[in-house]
Amino acid sequence: MGLACNPGTFLNGSTCLDCPSGYFQEHSDIDYCLECPRGSFSGVAAQTCTECPAGTFGEQKKQAQCIGCPNGWTQPLNASVDCNLCGPGHHIVGFSCVPCPTGTYESGSTCIQCPNMMYQPDTGSVACIDCPAGRWQDQLGSDQCNEWEHHNRVAMVMD
Repeated sequence: MGLACNPGTFLNGSTCLDCPSGYFQEHSDIDYCLECPRGSFSGVAAQTCTECPAGTFGEQKKQAQCIGCPNGWTQPLNASVDCNLCGPGHHIVGFSCVPCPTGTYESGSTCIQCPNMMYQPDTGSVACIDCPAGRWQDQLGSDQCNEWEHHNRVAMVMD
């Protein structure tokens, strides 16, 4: 009777050896290990490969671990071989690219509130807009500017 090797190992002559990282073997008594496909990984003595989780990728076969998406890039799906660049005006929420909301602009993959005297009425913007002449804004993250006339009335009421 021959040597019986367990799943996750392979028969090498008269010895059972662990499958190396990036390889797997789901059956017993086999004399080879299989490569993990792109988008997956395995550790030593793996019986199966594990899909790369969302936010990571596996661009090569035989990976021992998945690679995290770089800053400004994301991958919402499992078993991916690359990441997606978030376009201008977008930031990452979870593992998805989402447009920056009104009153903000994107800078370095982060949504920043528009400063005083500026506004942004649209989503997915990369810059704020100066309030036009005759209008003002003293709130961070505004999507509109107010008329000076309204500001003067508020100031008179508060006196």
